[in-house]
Amino acid sequence: MDCFCDIIACLDVLGSFVTVAGMIFVTGGNQERLTAQELKTIQWIQCFCGPEFYKYVTIMTSKWDKISEDDFEEAWESMLGMLKENSSVAEILNHPTSSNTDSNQYQGGHVYHHGIVMDEGHPSVPLHRLTVRKHERERADMATTMIKNRYKEAPGMKLQVTREMDNNIPWYNTEAAKVLKHNPNDIKLDFRHGILKVFVRSEC
Repeated sequence: MDCFCDIIACLDVLGSFVTVAGMIFVTGGNQERLTAQELKTIQWIQCFCGPEFYKYVTIMTSKWDKISEDDFEEAWESMLGMLKENSSVAEILNHPTSSNTDSNQYQGGHVYHHGIVMDEGHPSVPLHRLTVRKHERERADMATTMIKNRYKEAPGMKLQVTREMDNNIPWYNTEAAKVLKHNPNDIKLDFRHGILKVFVRSEC
């Protein structure tokens, strides 16, 4: 919650001078599933940004050069499965997934695999890995190009948390703040009246 408070302070001070172009969430490619803290962070991103802003969210996988050649294929398939099967991640990437017609107009976000040269014709097929030791500059250049291409234009909408505060909701009562107060497995997110809202499952 302290980090969220700091982010809100930055938005408050810089809001009239700086436009938030997007968000990048980094997760390790060498793990089979999201940790509870990562899942909470993704749910927080959902409510901080809102479905309208999902198309400016990038999920970046990393640490691929830390995996042995023998283990890479299995780790890669596990990561692709996680990106598809985790409901919160899928909601960001493949939105719309809701039957709610109010949310069906919005586009999903992107995935970027740091240090992986991908087959342009098949976005899930890796061609080869670039290690930090031998290809540090090339890796950095690829990431820089991705950021420039995806975030070169200012979004035409506000973050959900900003819209909530514009409606006189204190930051600590926003939907993003509510995510941080609960176990990620105990809440459900539902899009209602233009806002992604948090519901505790026991109260649904």
